Amino acid sequence: MTDEKLWEIVNRELRTLPNVLYASRFRPGFTSQGFMASNEFDWHNSPIDLRKADIFVGFGNNSVWDLAVRRNAEYMVIGDWNEHVVMDQEYFFKPLILASENPADFLSMLSAVPLPPETRRGSLDDIFDHIERQLDTYSTEDFVNQDRQSLVDSTIEKVEVLSLGKNHPRYLRQKFERTISPFRGTEQEMYADNHSRDPKNPVKYFRDRYQPRRLLEKGKGQADTHDPMFSFLSSQEAFDRLKRLFDGNAYFVIVSFDNPCAYRAIANLTKKLGAKVSGLAVSNIVDYAAKDENRKVDILGRACVSAIGVLPIDETFTVYITRGVEPPHNYEQISMTSLDDVAEGLNSHGYDTSKINTETDYDRALRTIAQYKPKITDANRYSVRLFFGNLHFYVRGSNGNFVSHVTYPQKDKRGDELLITTVDERESVYCSLLSVMKTVAASNPGVRDYLKTHHPEGIPENPTVNLSNPT
Repeated sequence: MTDEKLWEIVNRELRTLPNVLYASRFRPGFTSQGFMASNEFDWHNSPIDLRKADIFVGFGNNSVWDLAVRRNAEYMVIGDWNEHVVMDQEYFFKPLILASENPADFLSMLSAVPLPPETRRGSLDDIFDHIERQLDTYSTEDFVNQDRQSLVDSTIEKVEVLSLGKNHPRYLRQKFERTISPFRGTEQEMYADNHSRDPKNPVKYFRDRYQPRRLLEKGKGQADTHDPMFSFLSSQEAFDRLKRLFDGNAYFVIVSFDNPCAYRAIANLTKKLGAKVSGLAVSNIVDYAAKDENRKVDILGRACVSAIGVLPIDETFTVYITRGVEPPHNYEQISMTSLDDVAEGLNSHGYDTSKINTETDYDRALRTIAQYKPKITDANRYSVRLFFGNLHFYVRGSNGNFVSHVTYPQKDKRGDELLITTVDERESVYCSLLSVMKTVAASNPGVRDYLKTHHPEGIPENPTVNLSNPT
């Protein structure tokens, strides 16, 4: 089976899993791998926050693990707009973590490098040093190394026993044989000094982020690098925390971090669990997503407003931001407990918040449509237009696709008449609209009649919609 075919099968299955809370539109043929592992190689500069967390939400990869482990979270939600990053979390890292007893097991399986007993009992430095020496040796071999092949086979067998699903071991084997490539003599390329933006092997990234000796060489104090909660690899307790999260307490969203639909889906989860959200981590996605400083503040502020406006948060709620796309990074922690804290908190960290709009999509839509009776126009069998006074909502559905567009009688700072400012947020327009219509139905007969006709099944408290399968 080709890589692309397996990816499509797994991608479609991923969106049906009960721990995937929300998935944006399916993109057949999308092959960008994103980041398997974090490139924050100066993670040693991040403050260690040990406050107990309920639900920890983060967008990224192992950068989310470390923060959730430090805060001893009861539940973890990981998100990314790139479905391949989430696929790696569910189908690659999760099986390896659950099949491992300790950090040594995990690194051995991850690198496909067998560890002798004395190394397995040694320090994290000893383990990384042994793996690096072996990979250097393997890179000169022009044959399949049987020890490595046997380790991969036994790893796959352990994963099969976990009964996660038939595609978990299939994806894992494909990743080993074609992406991590332990049998093709490509390790020298993987260990090159230049860090690829499309990393093929996370072992190097973990080594540069976590190996204590390397961090000491960079000037970080020994007390910090040897803190048992420095990372998920720093102690058995830290690894056990991560393993417990992946064992039924890890959830995913496949969507951009500033899309309100993500937070509506997480809000539904909080009600199910009876829990609150204690943290939101956005890694350095903001700096990757935008070069213009105004745009950075726009999307970061939007994410914070969307999260705080929808999620039940506790008194420890903190936003974790990494500044910069490569080292040296700045690691920021901003406490926020209300919408009023968003502009003040970001401003205190050097962001120009003069243009931040702290009005949520829901509140803006509520203010606009509450007084209007909806006018519905059917352009054809696939198109519907809704008018609430000057608010114009347009839905097109054809062959399973869903497209929406909203105009609003107030131009935003870019000159667009849009209620929502980016294409990927079309879904949130519909969700906001449905939420508002549910709210005003009691006092607006026209809205009440519309909902009875078009949504007889009722509207949940925090509706979500998938572009390829609209509610």
